[in-house]
Amino acid sequence: MTNEERKAALEAIIYAADEPVSVEQLATALGEAKPAVQAALDELVASYAGEERGIEIRAVAGGYKMYTKPQHHEVVRRFIRSLRPPLRLTMPALETLGKSRRFAE
Repeated sequence: MTNEERKAALEAIIYAADEPVSVEQLATALGEAKPAVQAALDELVASYAGEERGIEIRAVAGGYKMYTKPQHHEVVRRFIRSLRPPLRLTMPALETLGKSRRFAE
């Protein structure tokens, strides 16, 4: 697996997971060594840290999870409230917005 393929697979797993995913879980899923997975993960986290991205990958609770960036929370809330019928967020989605807001404060 190339490093680009590895990063794409990590991104897909983290996006799909409801809970933070540990490096060990990621390495097992990819069938790769932890150091290679950690290096690719570090690159992926850095690529999401740029200002041009609306989401980020954070290390939390012993794993990694995607969050909306704090500077975009208000526009996301406004969008959700504008939907007809209103969109009902799942508890994990509400928790993600809430956690992201706490990190921004």
